Amino acid sequence: MKIAICDDEKYYCKQIQECVEIYLDKHHIYGKTEIFMDGNALLEKGMLAEFDALFLDVEFGGKAQGMKIAREVHQRNAMLPIVFVSAFIKYSVEGYRVNALRYLLKNAKDLQKEIEESMDTVLSVYTQRQKKKTFRFRGETVTLLLDQIMYIESKAHQLFFYLCDDTCRCMGKRTLDEMQRELTEDEGRFLRIHKSFLVNMKYIQKISSYRVYLTTHKDLPATKARYQEVKDQFFEYIEYDSEG
Repeated sequence: MKIAICDDEKYYCKQIQECVEIYLDKHHIYGKTEIFMDGNALLEKGMLAEFDALFLDVEFGGKAQGMKIAREVHQRNAMLPIVFVSAFIKYSVEGYRVNALRYLLKNAKDLQKEIEESMDTVLSVYTQRQKKKTFRFRGETVTLLLDQIMYIESKAHQLFFYLCDDTCRCMGKRTLDEMQRELTEDEGRFLRIHKSFLVNMKYIQKISSYRVYLTTHKDLPATKARYQEVKDQFFEYIEYDSEG
């Protein structure tokens, strides 16, 4: 797991980091934490999809900049679980508007316990997403996490799997219809946006003007005939995943 911690106070960054690392060690989970002292540094990181959770302070320099950061993060990666950490309870309602998992108070009597309970929820979401599948590509059989697949393109009677590590694998003699049935048999994360594209909704940033914009800054065409249905499926997925 990879956890981002964003707070403009070094003391709380270190405190949250220590609590998270104690949790990971206690549960024998290999994980890393990365600290960001301001929201711009976090947003400039680029691919927010690499993180599995974000602990985010609400106030930066006495202003509620954390909410602005959270909205931007949510636009870029709607699936990233956010845990707000603040000295003030007054922002809690607004926090849940960006699908925050939890809202913690910095002055909690037992911050370790609060963070461990939050990490229980984060771990539940993370585990649900770690489903694997074995594929037969040209010349080799590869087992992938489904969340490693950003999208699949059908081209020249072949399927091209574009992965989150910027690699691409090719599969011959399969149709996108067949792959869609195979991937959606027990998974609701892949969305058919076009006759030639099947997209992992984790990597969708927004859908607008018959285009699907990915968190990698790439955009793909959306079918006009089913455009509203595509949007509805995406919003239903966001709502379900944030509740789960």
